[in-house]
Amino acid sequence: MNKNTDLRAILYSDGSSVPNPGKAGAGIHGYIYDYNNHEDKTENKPSRFIVTNNGYKDLDSAVNSIKPAEAIKSIKDKRPIGFSFIINPVTYIEGIVSLSHATNNVAELLGALEAVRFIIENREDYPVKHITIFTDSGYAINAFNKIHDSIGQKYNYWYNRPNHTHLREIEAVLKTAMTNNIKVELKWIKGHAGSIGNVKADMMADVGRKLPTDDMSVKIDFYSPKEYYSKLDINSYISDNLNKMIYDKALLSYPYVFGFKRKVDKMVAGKGLKQNSYVMVKSIDDNSKLKLKDISEEANSICKSLIDLAYNKHFKNIERDYKDSKSNLTAMLNLEELIKGDSYSYLNRYGAECAIELSINKMDMSRVKAKITGDVEHHDTIADVYYSPEVEDELSRYYLIQQLTVEPFIDIVMNLDSKTNNEVFDITSFIYKDNKLLLKDEKVKVNTDSINVDLVTGISLPEINLLKKYEKKIESVKLNILQNGRIFVVINLIDVRIVYFNPSTIAYSVSTTNTSNSKKSKKK
Repeated sequence: MNKNTDLRAILYSDGSSVPNPGKAGAGIHGYIYDYNNHEDKTENKPSRFIVTNNGYKDLDSAVNSIKPAEAIKSIKDKRPIGFSFIINPVTYIEGIVSLSHATNNVAELLGALEAVRFIIENREDYPVKHITIFTDSGYAINAFNKIHDSIGQKYNYWYNRPNHTHLREIEAVLKTAMTNNIKVELKWIKGHAGSIGNVKADMMADVGRKLPTDDMSVKIDFYSPKEYYSKLDINSYISDNLNKMIYDKALLSYPYVFGFKRKVDKMVAGKGLKQNSYVMVKSIDDNSKLKLKDISEEANSICKSLIDLAYNKHFKNIERDYKDSKSNLTAMLNLEELIKGDSYSYLNRYGAECAIELSINKMDMSRVKAKITGDVEHHDTIADVYYSPEVEDELSRYYLIQQLTVEPFIDIVMNLDSKTNNEVFDITSFIYKDNKLLLKDEKVKVNTDSINVDLVTGISLPEINLLKKYEKKIESVKLNILQNGRIFVVINLIDVRIVYFNPSTIAYSVSTTNTSNSKKSKKK
């Protein structure tokens, strides 16, 4: 470590208990930085925020209060209190505390305690001399300050007080800090006010609360800045074609990924409407299930474990009423939320268990919500599990796979490589010429001697920007017509097959169209 290095830690801690007292968790987030290293920008950080010696600052509101690196050089060591400057973290820190039973105050105490303890225990790797902890707990701040002031005095602050066991631990940690010339200070921050550091600590507390533990467990670690805020790199063939992925026990063994193209509301999911475009994607390289991430199977594993857990946890709560209906369950993953850096990283680090929240709306239709995103303003759902009993009622539409409009699509797609009775037309020339996209607007009119059909990009075809992306890899675009007139489009690329199906898109035979036109003429 460089002799001129002055390492300091900025940490955020939070705690929660549901109910209070009940299952509890504490969360820790922050970073270590070099006080003597000043930057004009932070390389690895959350969007809309900058990273400073005084914590995260909102990009819009902090512009005038942040001093550039040049100004800092001129001021040298005479920096006034509250002077903020941009830094690049040496490392990020993230951690959780899981408690089988505790109060909210205990969770708040332990969040701050374990944060300080972690820094002190790792002082050989990161010789931090100043620790600042931001918390929204007045109880934790008061306890730390009182204990700090009582060290060396004739009385012990913790004596005969509630939570005295944890208060004694705080005293021991603060004594160690003093012995090693480490300054520890706690600062109050308003909770749920949009501070990204506090938001992340709150999320970590929620993760800790959800994870199972017999008594108490602590998991805190360092994370490289380059990796911590990186996003999951997903094959664009999937992420750009599917907004929502659908997992069903009957579909898990198929080589296709199945989902929705459009952002559909749950109330219309599975219905034969124009806005419901179904998509299936298959790797051509082999017969294995298409992987979300080319370089590893992490994302696929997360999806499967999330769904498996949803099944198990969901039915644990309703099996008393529907013991024989376990197969009648469909899970829908919001891909846009899943691939967010926070969602993916938390699922990858702590497992699917940390995402599941159960809510039973009705006895005959239940949902499992997985909320684990890091958006400052709201948490979005990344997974819904829909359950519908085997009866003809209004709620049956929630079962996405068993819709009559979808069943033939799935069956036929699974047998695309075998002979079928469906009519197949090569329509590549309507869309591409010499591997160049011909389309100028969102509609493609396919009018041949045999058929007449209008295809719309984003509904029965990918969007224009995606079709443009496929130019160099396109092999063919084929139109498959079912006996009932419904169609699906098969786009064959060098390495991927993409199948679009929209229940509202109908192909008409030319003979039928001409007959219809002649009748109209006679009426005139």
